[in-house]
Amino acid sequence: MKNKADIFFVLILILVFVVVIAKYYFPEIYSNSLKPSQNQFKMQLDYLEYKIAYYNEDNLIEPTNDGIAKSIPIINYHGISENPYKSDVVVANFEDQMHALKEAGYQTITLNEFYAFMRGEQQLPDKSILITFDDGIKTSYYKTDPALKALNYNAVMFIISKQALGEGSKYYLSLDEIKDMLGTGRWEVQAHAKDSHELIVIDQSGRRGHFMSDKMWLDDQRRLESDEEFKARIYQELLDTRTEIEGKLNIKITSFAFPFGDFGHVSANYPGVEEYVVKTAKSIYPAGLFYQSWSNKGASYNYPDPNEKMFKRITVMPEWSGKDLVDILKNTHNKELPFSDNFDYNKGWVKISGDLSIDKSIMALKPSLYSNSSSAFLDGSYLFKDYSFKAKIGQSSADTISLVARFKDDSNYAVCDFGKKVVRIKQNHDGETTTLAETKYVLPSERLELEIKVNNNDVECRINGNVVVTSSGLNSELGNGGIGFKTWDLKTESHILLIEEVKVEKI
Repeated sequence: MKNKADIFFVLILILVFVVVIAKYYFPEIYSNSLKPSQNQFKMQLDYLEYKIAYYNEDNLIEPTNDGIAKSIPIINYHGISENPYKSDVVVANFEDQMHALKEAGYQTITLNEFYAFMRGEQQLPDKSILITFDDGIKTSYYKTDPALKALNYNAVMFIISKQALGEGSKYYLSLDEIKDMLGTGRWEVQAHAKDSHELIVIDQSGRRGHFMSDKMWLDDQRRLESDEEFKARIYQELLDTRTEIEGKLNIKITSFAFPFGDFGHVSANYPGVEEYVVKTAKSIYPAGLFYQSWSNKGASYNYPDPNEKMFKRITVMPEWSGKDLVDILKNTHNKELPFSDNFDYNKGWVKISGDLSIDKSIMALKPSLYSNSSSAFLDGSYLFKDYSFKAKIGQSSADTISLVARFKDDSNYAVCDFGKKVVRIKQNHDGETTTLAETKYVLPSERLELEIKVNNNDVECRINGNVVVTSSGLNSELGNGGIGFKTWDLKTESHILLIEEVKVEKI
């Protein structure tokens, strides 16, 4: 053993010597614009440097991870840069994030493994993760691949076909570089855009909007494009992107990441177009569509569902350290019952509307400017099924306090609305709100513990332990889902809800 240790120590010294010589005596190798061969050489040096940095006693043993995944997070990067730039993550932060993921026991998976998991055909270890990048930017490959190689990680690159399938540029990868990237075996390539990554003019004033959700202003004809012209443009964009990548790389393209995370749901001049955009994209990319997570779409992780083709990604922010990323993944990871929270820190509460803060063992929820309402949900509670959700209210000036159960997204949930003089059970199913039961009841002015209880299709609303109203009419499609809060008041910006404690117990 001693001889092996001596040999390894000598090898480490040689590697350190090579890296130092290359880095300080041949600085041109570390310039920002290099020939592919120089880049490959620099990447090899970076890889050796990372291996040296990562190789210590703590990392000799892979972290154990015996659990089975119930959900999968997907994280997403755009650019990786040496210095702060827009939403880019700097190289040092990226390295710290990857190292932190490895130490925490996360392991990467491929697209095929992810899809098999979502269809319920394959089990994966807990803390499995899919790492993705958008656009096909040079630094997203050259600055990350050495660290991925050192940690035995893999990733997916969603590319812009008109940028990354030719000679490339100082910013975008070339066709040859994409082929080199695929040749490592660590990278997969799928579609992101052809022209849809660029903003389009959407009215006569020159205002710009998203390619995928807005009608284009036809300046020569002084009009917006028609419904038919919009649909033809979207179809052709989606088809051309796939066809060009498949033709140049000779690979099968089955997945698409929406530019700006916009799949028609944030249109400025064509409301209701989301259904067409998603349906068309699914017909051309049958395996899956990817978008940046929006809080009103529910859980940040992706839960198995053979019918689901829209997958959420967590955008990694430039300021996150490795610890920040791991903490966020931990707090949004699926939670087990019983669950309790005294708000000593944020365990995954996400605002949907209004303002949310957690400080001094209090969660505060209030409306934003010119708004009558606020809402939030607990990320990671998606798998909760039959349970009692209690909340101890410290203070409220809202006309209505609502406890939400079986929350899937902002269009699907059950709710107990506790008004000052009436209590209602309502459900929101596919965006349609229905009142299932109601009763007159005057809320106490002091001590207040509110509760919603869901068991199969039964719902109970309780105040200070007393059943106030019940219903057995909950839609069976709302069979599971998480917890949350909503507030409403006739006056705008006039109320605040302070919550001291939450308890959720399995029935």
